[in-house]
Amino acid sequence: MPSTKMSKQSAVKTTVQKITDSLPTGRSRFYVSPYMWFVIFFAFFYLLYVLRSVLMPFVAGILLAYLLDPMVDKMQKLKMSRLWATLLVCFLVVLIVLPALGLFVGMLENQLSLLLQATPKYLGLIMEKVRPL
Repeated sequence: MPSTKMSKQSAVKTTVQKITDSLPTGRSRFYVSPYMWFVIFFAFFYLLYVLRSVLMPFVAGILLAYLLDPMVDKMQKLKMSRLWATLLVCFLVVLIVLPALGLFVGMLENQLSLLLQATPKYLGLIMEKVRPL
């Protein structure tokens, strides 16, 4: 019995030796040339650019989860289940974010109306500066 075990081990060793001998010296079989890394790098960022509109909701979701997880963890320490803590945090975020967005939109509307009112004045000033040229 021990002799068959030894023969299997030696067969495995010779097979591994044959494989390693067939590889180029100094390189593993997973070697990628520097030029290929350059191509992979640009292909990766090109795909990120092309898929940015699809990936943005995922990035936003990951960011929200990362930022809100400590609040859920603190609620869990107060003996609240993770489900209810998550629901409560989501509810509080909606309760805070929606009015903040309403204020932001109101301020943005006000600023845009002031800009539109001042545009003729700004255009007159620009025309005065450009006419001497």
